[in-house]
Amino acid sequence: APVKMAPSEVVAEKAKTFAASASEAPLDARVKDRSAWIEAHKNKEPPANSSEASLDARVEDRSAWIEAHKNKEPAASTSEASLEARVEDRSNWISKFQTAKA
Repeated sequence: APVKMAPSEVVAEKAKTFAASASEAPLDARVKDRSAWIEAHKNKEPPANSSEASLDARVEDRSAWIEAHKNKEPAASTSEASLEARVEDRSNWISKFQTAKA
């Protein structure tokens, strides 16, 4: 016969099945996991493209990205592309899709 468990016991047992980094995991497991992550990363410099990086590092990173991309034509599927390029790209996609369905 099945073992009867209180709802809180069912929840506690189910929580044990989640990864320690998941919000559904038991609090003790989440605290231990997060503490280990903090310990492993506390002395590392964050990537320059992250919000945790210093403003100077982010400006330098973004400036380098702009310099590398300022003379490139944006992909036709992006909002930065000209309207004509986006219309042509979308029309080609629709034509290809309609041909595939036919």
